[in-house]
Amino acid sequence: MKIPQIKPSWEAGIYIGNGVVAKPNNKIKIGTKMIGAWGAMEANSYGVITQIDLTKVFIAWDEFPGSVSYDISEINKGQMMLHGKPVGVGIYTEDQYYEGA
Repeated sequence: MKIPQIKPSWEAGIYIGNGVVAKPNNKIKIGTKMIGAWGAMEANSYGVITQIDLTKVFIAWDEFPGSVSYDISEINKGQMMLHGKPVGVGIYTEDQYYEGA
């Protein structure tokens, strides 16, 4: 008997092991402009995504040499929600940063 192959649905995500479910994020791709909001006493950083793997994103910031890696789950998270948008210290896509302001 043949076992039917079911195409995974990105709506539910795909289990990739170790308790992690990969979900698509259409806002995050190589070349996406990023803003690092570090807090009131620090200037914002501006950068671009240079590499993406299953759980990490690599950002080349203007003022740092090379790329710095972050968990994808940390992007567009902020410190808290205000009117349904993340705000505060965090790493944002340029679109999310200006939409959330």
